Amino acid sequence: MNASIAFNSFRPGSERYRDLFSPDPKVGAFYTTPELKQRLHLIAHLIDHSDQLLLILAELGCGKTRMLQQLQTEGHWKVFAPESSPELSEEQLLKNLLTGFNVRSDGKTLSTLRETLRSHIAATRYNNELPVLLMDDAHMLPLETLHSLLELVMSGEVQTRMRIVLFCEPQITSLFATPEFAMVQNTLIHTLDIPVFNEKQVYAYLQFQLKDARYNGDSPFSGMAVKTLFRKSHGLPGLLNHLARISFNQHQELAAKNQTISFKHHEHERALQEDLEKELDSTTHHSKWFWLAILFVVLLGVLLSANHFKAYFLPQGDGISLEQSLPLPPPTPVASLVAQEDNRTMPPLATGLLSPAQPTPENRSQNLETSESPVANLPASTNDLGSESAMIESNPDATTAVATPIASAMMAEAESDNAERQTATTAVATNASEIAGVYSAQWLQRQAEQQYVIQILGSHSLEGIRQFVLQMVDPAMDNSFALVKTQYRGKQWYVLTYGLFANAQMAKKALNNLPEPLRKKNQPWVRSIRSLKKNM
Repeated sequence: MNASIAFNSFRPGSERYRDLFSPDPKVGAFYTTPELKQRLHLIAHLIDHSDQLLLILAELGCGKTRMLQQLQTEGHWKVFAPESSPELSEEQLLKNLLTGFNVRSDGKTLSTLRETLRSHIAATRYNNELPVLLMDDAHMLPLETLHSLLELVMSGEVQTRMRIVLFCEPQITSLFATPEFAMVQNTLIHTLDIPVFNEKQVYAYLQFQLKDARYNGDSPFSGMAVKTLFRKSHGLPGLLNHLARISFNQHQELAAKNQTISFKHHEHERALQEDLEKELDSTTHHSKWFWLAILFVVLLGVLLSANHFKAYFLPQGDGISLEQSLPLPPPTPVASLVAQEDNRTMPPLATGLLSPAQPTPENRSQNLETSESPVANLPASTNDLGSESAMIESNPDATTAVATPIASAMMAEAESDNAERQTATTAVATNASEIAGVYSAQWLQRQAEQQYVIQILGSHSLEGIRQFVLQMVDPAMDNSFALVKTQYRGKQWYVLTYGLFANAQMAKKALNNLPEPLRKKNQPWVRSIRSLKKNM
């Protein structure tokens, strides 16, 4: 019973550890590193003392939503955090914000909604309460809605402006570089990133999650397991949670299997003990009956002997009969009768065992004559090859028959070489894109996901990127540009990347070495090959 209880408490997927490494950012405690603490304090300071637009840029899985939730606990603000979606219109956004101010917005026009919102922002700031808008996944918003948000933080009187922090993916910087958002290009923007975990922080994060879930079993993450998780997740918390949950469930399944085996072994030992006790009880019971039977036979023998002694030695009646005058043979004891019965029913023991017949010299010679010669099973020797060449000389047609498959094999090999050469030529041709001197998306598709590039520009117009390459690219830069065509907001979106780097640190170093006009105007950023392939 105890073994069964222990087995159930560690069953994989049980209620006890169902929230461990959950993908839901609202579950569990927030794990902070020194870098994350520094980012949170800096964002809170800028909200309190700066009118700048704050952009928190990070790729998918870096923990933007988790940081947004933690930021709400850092300051004493009136926080608004509406959900982003491609269907969120400007009117619906304004209504959501007015609902946060406890203001009804039914039947009001769009211009009236804007004026009402600004008046309530001013009233709130007059009461020494700062309204702050935290928008997650802002890159998903429609262009009109995003433009309306930027007006709230950049236009109008200072008292009617709202502090806005946009958590989004880095691709939004390419959108801000387009002519539709010229107002952003002339305004100060403070941009921050979210650092990923290093290997030591991955280990500390795993232990933090186990402790938060009150897990008291053996640690499922050895040193080699931590290295593997860090290598596969690249330090991204979202991907790390997914991989750690799989590893934890596998560890729990193995522990459950071992406990099941232990439980079955315990049950087997208990069954053997019970069988042994039953065997001992049965043996004791049979032993009692055996000795009782022996005692009965002895008593019966004694009684028979006493009766025989009485009849043989004591006279009966007055006269002597014929039976009394003749001596009678003594009766056979019962024990002898039993022994004779046993000898009659049991066959006599054999005096010896039959052994297999030993081979005689005549048998051995006979076996050798009837056995198959081992030489017949050997492959053909060089003499056979000589005989084959003699057959070819005597029959010229045989030479043609042998040469024909050889020629066919040579032709097939030549055709295979041509096909491989043609395939290689085609692969080289796919490196070129629609812009001269720029690699294609197929070239990027063949690169490793762990590598990084610098995104220079994003645009809906291919001609605009072509003119940019002709006018803005410094000839001193090596020609390592690539063009990727994706879909963004239902339209074709062209992305121009530069370089190919082994890790993010090398890519950031190369980004800082780009020409200053290029960095200021286009705001290039570092992204991984993995994120590019996901959008191809």
